[in-house]
Amino acid sequence: MKKGKIFILILMSIFIKSYGQKIDLSNTKDLISISKSEGLISALSNLDLYPMYYIDRPTTNELLKQTLLQPYSSEIESFLLNLTLDDRLPELAKPLNNLIKLKSKKALETDVEVYSKIDKNEMYTILNNHNQHTEYYLIQYYKTWLGLAKKNRANYALCKADSLKLKETPLNIPFSNKIFDLMKPYKTCNYNCYMIMLTLKKMGSYYANDRSLYYHKKVGEALDVNMTIFKHEKGNTFLKKATPRTIKLNKRYDTIKDIDFANELNFKNKYLKDMNSDFGIYGFYKQKSGIISICHNDICNYYLIKLVDDKKLKIYETTMCTVTTD
Repeated sequence: MKKGKIFILILMSIFIKSYGQKIDLSNTKDLISISKSEGLISALSNLDLYPMYYIDRPTTNELLKQTLLQPYSSEIESFLLNLTLDDRLPELAKPLNNLIKLKSKKALETDVEVYSKIDKNEMYTILNNHNQHTEYYLIQYYKTWLGLAKKNRANYALCKADSLKLKETPLNIPFSNKIFDLMKPYKTCNYNCYMIMLTLKKMGSYYANDRSLYYHKKVGEALDVNMTIFKHEKGNTFLKKATPRTIKLNKRYDTIKDIDFANELNFKNKYLKDMNSDFGIYGFYKQKSGIISICHNDICNYYLIKLVDDKKLKIYETTMCTVTTD
């Protein structure tokens, strides 16, 4: 059974009385209650990779508004980035701008030894969901990393000559590691400057210039020639196939949570085949719509489902993949 996929904090679970079969489904509206009683982070921790926007836009928008009142957290960042869908989400631009501001502040407070590279998917999400204010926040974010780069340039310059010698004359490993560790902060800062400036260029910003872009790319060792993430890849995205499968149910159901998945033969034969008794179904629903994952042997498959005419279940298979975009 896959551990850590969802930690349901509400008592709305259905257990099948046989072996290891388990179904945990939560109502999307209960995330608001969790947020109020236990905090936004507790609510977001339940979501994992589920893009709730597909089934409950009002609840998603409420959670987006709440992120504006919170300090930086990895849970908030993951929530915002996982909402990158096929279409642009206007509601996402303001929280993303706030995320940029918070990450700029976080960068200034981070120890040199643990500088981290900006994720390509973060920049793609921002590029795909920006508004008229995003350029300003990105420029400030760029200036933050540029300032940090200047602070770390002395160590880079001091060690650069020695690093070139290492390629010709083998030295002891501890010494060589020390040299590259001293060079790493400056290189990471330049990599991040490159990522931000490239995003600004793709956005059509006046601020972007090719000379700086080339320097940051060279020093930051950004190996992607054209940074194709912005043109061809949409990573870590929950996508649904265009054509759903419709399955006839044996019984009539009022909501998704009422469906007896393990005993609905058409569903079981198609999606639970070869799993015996060891599987789990986890997810969220809003009345007749839902998102579920079927987990078996540490592998989870995600599906969008919709109850039609009480006795039919429309199922969209989904995938976490890269797609071609214009």
